[in-house]
Amino acid sequence: MRIEEEIKRQGEFWLPESPEEKFPGVLTISDGGEIELEITTNKTPLIDEDKIEVGRIVGVLEKEGAVTLEKAFFRQRSISFGAPITSTLRINKAFLGVMRNNDDEILFSDFSFHLDQLDDWLSITGIKTKYSEDYRSATISYEPLEKITATLESGECIHVDFRYTLPSRQSITEAKITHSAYFTIHSEKPEPIEHFIGIAYKIANLLCFATARTISISEVEAKIAEVSCDDGTPFSVRAFYPSRPYSKTISKASKYEILFNYKSVEHRWEDLLRYWFRLYDTLAPTLSLYFSTQNGTHKYLDSKFLSLAQAAETLSRRTNSEVLMDAELFKNLQKTLMTACPPEHSKWLEARLMHGNEINLSKRLKALVKPFKSKLGNSRATDSTIRKIVDTRNYLTHYDESKKGIMSDHLKLWQLCQKLEVIIELNILALLQFSETDIDLICKPPHSLSQKLS
Repeated sequence: MRIEEEIKRQGEFWLPESPEEKFPGVLTISDGGEIELEITTNKTPLIDEDKIEVGRIVGVLEKEGAVTLEKAFFRQRSISFGAPITSTLRINKAFLGVMRNNDDEILFSDFSFHLDQLDDWLSITGIKTKYSEDYRSATISYEPLEKITATLESGECIHVDFRYTLPSRQSITEAKITHSAYFTIHSEKPEPIEHFIGIAYKIANLLCFATARTISISEVEAKIAEVSCDDGTPFSVRAFYPSRPYSKTISKASKYEILFNYKSVEHRWEDLLRYWFRLYDTLAPTLSLYFSTQNGTHKYLDSKFLSLAQAAETLSRRTNSEVLMDAELFKNLQKTLMTACPPEHSKWLEARLMHGNEINLSKRLKALVKPFKSKLGNSRATDSTIRKIVDTRNYLTHYDESKKGIMSDHLKLWQLCQKLEVIIELNILALLQFSETDIDLICKPPHSLSQKLS
């Protein structure tokens, strides 16, 4: 979670079951969503010395007021011998603006959050500017935009809402209009915060894939389902937690570096979301490996290549059921070989046969490339690329000295990484039901895919 300015507040804290025993402390919420509570006291704080997990803590903060801290545990436990001493607790989630003085789970109906570069990715605004012919004067206007709505197959509504501010009536030297977009997840059935966090995580990863950047969540607000304000509207709290994905810096992508933006999928936005959520569990291992090569995890080209090769192989395993022979035929072959095998070698043979009916990496890559052969080059060029990927993967896995020459040209290794990225990206786009025409447009200059293809 991105937090522009660290929150550090003094307050009093206690357990819901022991409101009479309060402890002074300092709550710190830092960038990344890391939450720590320091309690300074001359007696054992909160729970017995032989325990670490605390659970829920409630309190009152300066400026912020009520706070509920979830899943707290001691990171550093200090024992006092009469003088005040500080202990540190790590907090999983913090809800600012609510005090829940019991152990009941807090249920929510709405969850709103902002994403890095969301406005750039949407490329829509209510701000309109009209210039005179000589560009010496301009007229600026603002029309609030209608929210963008989509419904998931599981029933939750996903809204893209817009915040804005208009110029002050009193200012005569400045006229400022601001406009920003944010997501809201609405559920008719009250749900725990983890339910919404999981949905927000998948939405954030969709934008990570679309922009080829690490997109961080920020400005999270959640509405408590069973509590309402005086006017009957749900009661909102600010929520903090160590969300993923997360990057310390915001890396902006130009319109030519992204795979697609909202305008290119506007006509099928709901369908795209539904396909993404439907496929997510299948794609999750591939996406984890693929994103690790985009977010700076790999400092060396060879480890980046290995992750991309594994991502491509995993994508094939999760989406392609092709095998070398009929399952029943292979089962009979296994039985025949195990029967004929000397007992002292049976465990070795059993291990060899465990995945014996699976196709190898070369065949998997050929299957992934087949629908996009016209974009990746002629058969000779494609076969050569696949052979180089397989040989390089085998060398970096087994370090066969006879294949050492493969690593002599780092430029070629970088080019193989580019080809693997293209293979993965094209297949995921196809799984998300991008049409052949859409994919053709994405593959044309000056888009990033065209650069990788060349």
